[in-house]
Amino acid sequence: MCARASAARGSATRVGLGMELGSILTIQLANAVASRLTTHVNPLGVTSLRLVFGAMMLGLIARPPILGLSRAELGLVLAFGATISVQSTAFYQAIARVPMGIAVTIAVLGPLGVAVAVSGGRRRVFWPVLAAAGVALLASEYSSGRSVGLIGLAFAAVCGMSWACYIVLSARAGVAFPGVQGLAMAVVVAAVLTLPAGIVASGSALVRPRVLVTGLIIAVLTCAIAFSLETLALKRLPKDIFGVFASLEPAAAAVVGLATLGQGLSMKEVAGVLIVTAACAGAAIRLRPTRTEPTRELF
Repeated sequence: MCARASAARGSATRVGLGMELGSILTIQLANAVASRLTTHVNPLGVTSLRLVFGAMMLGLIARPPILGLSRAELGLVLAFGATISVQSTAFYQAIARVPMGIAVTIAVLGPLGVAVAVSGGRRRVFWPVLAAAGVALLASEYSSGRSVGLIGLAFAAVCGMSWACYIVLSARAGVAFPGVQGLAMAVVVAAVLTLPAGIVASGSALVRPRVLVTGLIIAVLTCAIAFSLETLALKRLPKDIFGVFASLEPAAAAVVGLATLGQGLSMKEVAGVLIVTAACAGAAIRLRPTRTEPTRELF
């Protein structure tokens, strides 16, 4: 009986790992599609399309209560939506200027910071220091006359800070609303905030059939497929294993960027990505959170 139960747990873990890996690769594939689209449409327009289509999908799934919110609930939804708007806008601005792998590597410093902040470990400072060394390697590649790259790194840093806020607000929304209703309402707010800028920046290009279809594909990949795989993986994996696999995001972004967009990285950039990935994985294994927080963006 024990052997059978152990085999069942092992099978569930393997399935969960496959789902989590599928979620990571799906998100990065969506980012690659978005990165290619930013060469034809302003990044603000790409952000708007993803948020609008995502809001529609999540709205149909969650059917959130639009009316009857208390003042505190409304304030939470507005703050959450503004955070998602800033985070998404900053990320797409970043991948329009630097390789995907670099942008994601900088952005994951936000979740790492939250993991360190809620940890009770004595050596928790080691992981941010290690990550900072990796970031220093990445930044050194853009230190001489590559202003576009430096702007991209700055946008990625803003995305990371917004991601940290997202994690905190997502946890509060999860307590205040059932299921993904809080996220659904927040994405609607984010879409409303972002769409005017997207229309102004992109103009008629935003309503071209090919652009609309591509925006829908991005939303389906992130909001439907990746979200579902992530949710199923969370039910099957221990938290530490899930955290380690989630820390593979920068490496996955670099590999997908190379395979789909031809975004090769220098040896110094590869070293920076690997160091930050190691810091995130180490934090997931070694740090013991004093309270439970989600570790990844689900939208």
